[in-house]
Amino acid sequence: MKRFPFFILLFVANYTLAQPKLSINKTKIDLGTIYQGEIKHVNLIVTNTGNQPLMISNIQTSCGCTSAKTSVPTLAPGSSDTIDISFNSTGFDGKIIKTVTIQSNDPSKTFIDVTLTSIVVNEITTEPKVPLVNLGTAPVGQRESASLKIKNISSEPITLLGISSNDSSIHGAVEMRTLNPSDTLTITVSFTPRSVSIVNNFFYIETNSPRQPRVPIRFLYIGN
Repeated sequence: MKRFPFFILLFVANYTLAQPKLSINKTKIDLGTIYQGEIKHVNLIVTNTGNQPLMISNIQTSCGCTSAKTSVPTLAPGSSDTIDISFNSTGFDGKIIKTVTIQSNDPSKTFIDVTLTSIVVNEITTEPKVPLVNLGTAPVGQRESASLKIKNISSEPITLLGISSNDSSIHGAVEMRTLNPSDTLTITVSFTPRSVSIVNNFFYIETNSPRQPRVPIRFLYIGN
């Protein structure tokens, strides 16, 4: 039988035992039911349960709607830190599943996935319900208008306060009015293309609802 010197066996044993180890307090996070437009934050606790420094080299998310960051990329043995995760629900409807992947120098598991789940709901939607409102086409610099119908799909009356957008080419107005559950209203939105391009963005219906004060409506138009 071939024998190995004792110091070699000791070196191998020490190398095996001297390792960083990434531990997290949860790998599945349920954000619950949230209203579209809401930004949800959650903290993930990471701990180095090994006996060598742990380096978090990268944190990736499966979507631009989700961000994750840590202020301490290197953890000494026994120390902990938090990873701040945020999810922006604008543009989503229904059940969502997103992933945050943490990469470290833990040799036993270089990558750890954390799964986020949620149900995104609205109080006001288009009628019929569509994921995107196509406003049409218009020559550059010429204002055109389009009409669409909205509906209160909540169980309570909602007062409409106005229409806003961070896109200066979109304009809309709505008189202050209360929509009872299942009520519909036709609104007019105008757009003025700034260039020959396809514009895909959001405008917002402002309401008095404490649950969803700004209802995002995704739109598209083409400048030609």
